[in-house]
Amino acid sequence: MQSLFAASLVLALGAASVTACSSTSTVSNGQSADDGGSSSGGETEEDAGSTPPAGPMTLTSTAFEDGDELPPVHSCEGENGKKEVSPPLAWTPGPEGTLSYAIVFVDATTDFLHSAIYDIPADVTSLPEGLAAKYELSKPAGAKQSLSYKGTSGYAGPCPQSAHEYEFVLYALGVEKVDGLTKDSKVADAEKAIKKEKLASTKLTLKFTPKK
Repeated sequence: MQSLFAASLVLALGAASVTACSSTSTVSNGQSADDGGSSSGGETEEDAGSTPPAGPMTLTSTAFEDGDELPPVHSCEGENGKKEVSPPLAWTPGPEGTLSYAIVFVDATTDFLHSAIYDIPADVTSLPEGLAAKYELSKPAGAKQSLSYKGTSGYAGPCPQSAHEYEFVLYALGVEKVDGLTKDSKVADAEKAIKKEKLASTKLTLKFTPKK
């Protein structure tokens, strides 16, 4: 009887031990699943919610590098008897909310405004060389040009008596059309209206030294 009782006691203790171990394992697995799930879920949400930051807006030209000397063809001196032509320009997209672009050409040495182009559509990120000298352009469609310091529509290149520094200033704007400007608007009026709608800006700097 003692042996039978001892055997029964051993079996009962063994069953209790198994039950206890099973309970502990379940809690442990639950914690592990919760902790792991939370950690894994956090990483997934972070990965899903994060987007690479947009790079800064930049302005470039195939005609010259930033800080270079402006080729004479883009100045009032022209080249080989040709009339001055606007340089080719290209840029990276503006920030979220950009609805159009504008570019103002300024003599940075004297803070003298030369010319401006605006209402460049948001899906356009370049200008070809030699834009037409008129108020409204067909390429890019809808873009408009102010009166330059010469009193004519379109680009007006450098014409200094000594070496000067110049800037093409690109503006990303929050409107499709700059309000209040007409074909008779001067470059100063255009710059003022452009700056009111500015979301971001960048510049391309260059030098021009007239021929002696």
